[in-house]
Amino acid sequence: MKNFSRTHVLIALASLAAFLGGAAIAQAASSNKGAVKNGVSWIRKSGLSQFPSGGTGFKSDTLSALAAAKKIGVSVPNSTRDRILDSVEEDTSSYVITAGASAKVMLAAVATGRNPRCFGPKNEESDLYNILKSFYNSSSGQYGKTSFDHALALLALKAAHQSVPSKAVKFAKSRRGQYGWNFAMSKSSGDDVESSALMIEALRSAGVSKKDSGLKSAYKWLTFQRNADGGFNPDTPNGETQADATSYVIRAADTIGASTKNAKRALRALQKNGGSFRSTPAAGGSYPTISTTNAVLALSGQHYPVVARSKAGKSCL
Repeated sequence: MKNFSRTHVLIALASLAAFLGGAAIAQAASSNKGAVKNGVSWIRKSGLSQFPSGGTGFKSDTLSALAAAKKIGVSVPNSTRDRILDSVEEDTSSYVITAGASAKVMLAAVATGRNPRCFGPKNEESDLYNILKSFYNSSSGQYGKTSFDHALALLALKAAHQSVPSKAVKFAKSRRGQYGWNFAMSKSSGDDVESSALMIEALRSAGVSKKDSGLKSAYKWLTFQRNADGGFNPDTPNGETQADATSYVIRAADTIGASTKNAKRALRALQKNGGSFRSTPAAGGSYPTISTTNAVLALSGQHYPVVARSKAGKSCL
């Protein structure tokens, strides 16, 4: 009897611990703003070591996410922003070697109130607009080589108050596959969730109507990829809900006025007690900063560009 009782006591204690742990997670994820606040707190405490080596692009994304959090009233210490901003500036000239990289830094520059045409450490400033322009093929209308290159370029141009070439918009629309877009922007390859969501976000930013038949079809296809919990997986429907893919779809949905309630609830469920977000329910992810950054931006109800300059900046070169 003693062993029987002791076993039951241990089971009861374990159940209580699991319940309390679950309650803590549920409480932390009870509201979008609360989840954003906890995510920002984790970013503030985690430091630069949480980013992958050479992760200038991810740091740039984080600066946009922090700006999004600030727009909804979440406190973002200047020291947190400046620590990340200084690191991005130091690596700008060596990082901006693709259209997507240039665009990410442009978005971060604008989000932090900096001039993207004169960005970087003193005496080493870069004109990000001209660098991005160098990756534009005026014959085809394509920026860079991938859907991420092209979509991020359109978003960065909007952020920097620069005109988006009409040919670039036409090119993007022409590269939609059977349903949405894929990373290679190839009509013959299978479409994927993240490329499709990002392209919807970019084309809406470039002025394409949310009633556009191509965007409507692409978003409808995205809804067919939704998991039972309301979240999304980057590859197939009914896979594990993944923070990054879900965040991308939330931003796309916000740009066309679609409901994101269930997707945001699924995303909040991935937040750990410390404020970071798991990549999936079963995996923490090697670099939680990436998932946390994407989640903070999406749950803030913002999308790229987070802010746009009131006028085009002048080059300092």
